[in-house]
Amino acid sequence: MPGRTTSPAVVIGALLAVLIASLGSGWLIAGRLSHPAHPSLLAQMQSAEPTYDAPEPSDAVTRAQTPPGDEVPQAPAVSPATTVSPQASRPQPRRQPSALADPTTPVTPSTTMPPSAPPAPSTRPAPPKRTAPATLAQYLPPATVTAEEDALPSEGTAWRELVALRNRTATTSQERADIEWVLDLARLAAAPDAPRGRKATARRALRMNAWWYRQHRSPTERVIARDPDGVLLTYRTGHGFMVNPVATMGRWRDLNVQWDAPALADTIEGLLVNREWQGSQWAALEYYDVPGNPTAVIPGVSGMAQARAANLFARAWQMTRDPRYADAAARVLGAFHVPVDAGGVLSIVRDAETGHTGPWYPERAYPGHDPWTGGALNGFMVALLGLRGAADAFAHVPDITPTSTTPDPPASGADVAQPVAPAPGGVEQAASALARGAAERGVQSLVAFLPLHDTKEWSYYGLLTPRKPWRTYLADLNYHCYHVALLRGLDPLYPGRGLLGVAERWQDYVDQRRATCPTR
Repeated sequence: MPGRTTSPAVVIGALLAVLIASLGSGWLIAGRLSHPAHPSLLAQMQSAEPTYDAPEPSDAVTRAQTPPGDEVPQAPAVSPATTVSPQASRPQPRRQPSALADPTTPVTPSTTMPPSAPPAPSTRPAPPKRTAPATLAQYLPPATVTAEEDALPSEGTAWRELVALRNRTATTSQERADIEWVLDLARLAAAPDAPRGRKATARRALRMNAWWYRQHRSPTERVIARDPDGVLLTYRTGHGFMVNPVATMGRWRDLNVQWDAPALADTIEGLLVNREWQGSQWAALEYYDVPGNPTAVIPGVSGMAQARAANLFARAWQMTRDPRYADAAARVLGAFHVPVDAGGVLSIVRDAETGHTGPWYPERAYPGHDPWTGGALNGFMVALLGLRGAADAFAHVPDITPTSTTPDPPASGADVAQPVAPAPGGVEQAASALARGAAERGVQSLVAFLPLHDTKEWSYYGLLTPRKPWRTYLADLNYHCYHVALLRGLDPLYPGRGLLGVAERWQDYVDQRRATCPTR
């Protein structure tokens, strides 16, 4: 029987079928190797990606330079109700939950600073055109709560209660995420080599959070809590109630008005963490959250907090002449001579177009990142006012007989420095010089870099905020108006620098939109 011949078309078709099948198998294998997670799990992971929360808003300008009752804008706007509703929606669980153990078993981070990242290139792409302000909504203050000493649990009881609550809450609940962060902070502070100030901060947070979660769920909005020593703690999603030195020292809305400057300075001094750089000793007020990385617990610093602490210690010294307040002020002022990458608040920033460089004191420092990161404009100007206030308080002491500290401050809430006799030169003069020099250098930078913060129609909150592109984060109405107020407050201290002219131009931006700045 003669052999059957196969047509070329059939052969080619068979070869193509084999090739397609092999390629399909390869793609399938490759797909399984590169995407081992189930699609639903992958969706959960993507939805759990952290989102950036704006830095904590600042509070009132120093009382020595601002009439009583002046307030800082806070964002976002919420109802001023005194009760807090339960959380309506729950987040995805933490991707790396930590084991909860006895607080004496510490979890020590590998570094005391946020993880390094290569600095952004000096030549940045042109930002998208943004002409409209973020929002023209008026600010409404958050709810506030107060804890009395006899209502707070002890540190050990607070730990046990929070662990028990954490263990019986759903893994996807907001309470679980909040409490885990607070417990992580407590374990960090329980390390054998943890500094005294870190332990004190964690202890306050532990007790206040236990007090809150005994009766409430996680808030759905911002809440300010005050502890028995006048320390203000702010609620942030994923972190519970955190000690907020900036709000505390700014006397936010007079919530801690019954504590005069020395009493509040004693509390703040207990939160200081001693550090060293190039053989010099200085002290930091630490924050522990990292915007953009919600589960991290990493000590960091704030130029705004350091300046406010210096000003508070200077006013306490002016009222009492206690040298330990001058010493504390000098130590916190050391942060302004320590680079951000070394743990301080001195960042050298640059305008790529003009080539100008100068110091900037970030509201939240980010070692290893672009020098502009975390450098909110309002925080920088508040720092300048705090520095100048400290310098003036140490330099000017009326020549009359010393008197004791006023036990009860006036109803207005202003800290009134009692007249005291001048003293010979000492640490207070050194502190005054440190503060005045840092303020003067900062004002020079402010003048040079204000144009970068101006769209010609509105102001930027900051030039480089974590997880936001360069020069895209416009201030809302409240922060824009706060910029105007701060510029007006700085102008008489540094006349002839053009600050008032910028303030008036930025006020015109508000008027052109028929908006109204909050009463200050």
